[in-house]
Amino acid sequence: MSHNNNNAIHHNQLVVAFLSNDPLKLAEWEVNFCSIDFKFKQFVDGFSLFKSLLNEPITVLVVYFDEASNILFEGDISRYLAINPDLIIILIVDANFSSAKKIFYLDKGVDRFLINPITCDLLLSNIYAATRQSQDLIETPSLNDAVGWTLNTNGWLLKAPSGKTLQLTAREFNLLNILALKRGETVNKHFLAEKLLGRYNQNGSRRMTLLVGRLRKKVMEALDCELPITTVHSIGYACVSAILIE
Repeated sequence: MSHNNNNAIHHNQLVVAFLSNDPLKLAEWEVNFCSIDFKFKQFVDGFSLFKSLLNEPITVLVVYFDEASNILFEGDISRYLAINPDLIIILIVDANFSSAKKIFYLDKGVDRFLINPITCDLLLSNIYAATRQSQDLIETPSLNDAVGWTLNTNGWLLKAPSGKTLQLTAREFNLLNILALKRGETVNKHFLAEKLLGRYNQNGSRRMTLLVGRLRKKVMEALDCELPITTVHSIGYACVSAILIE
């Protein structure tokens, strides 16, 4: 639902979407957020949200999650993040929402959980806090312009500035290839998991953490230097040194 308020798209073009099939809850949010300085969008089902994501980036998605309502299916979050890897997802859940379910949805890509009932002021504070944290973290990688690393596409070899080489697995090579092509950019962990493990992977975030950790250890042991990949906490990874792809 759109608004004519002139302040609607100020806050750095922040676009906040609310997903719920509870019309009373959507009406409450509309009343409380119609004058706030972000662009406000409402959706009553995942399909309409998906179509909107194809046409316009959304900064934050707030889902009023009721397990009985089928408003959010297991594969929905992966599909949303595939279109918009930087999407921040906040789930509003009941007090009896289990820790196991939270871990499941965190691995899928959810950023925050809020316990219902929640005031609009508290929700707004979490929206702004999540976006500030995201921007702060994305700006952290510092670049090293020194050239010396090489990634060989034929033999899947990583060559260090010292001249030493390391044989990579296909998954390790593809990871470094993606990051090298986006040097200096933070690449979302869930985007990487989908590219390397498949769209319907399970525990992708955790598996990416293990993959990067093992690769760092291999590089240190074989090449006697640190892998030029930095972790951007809670978001993903960034390549911080030039890697020549040949």
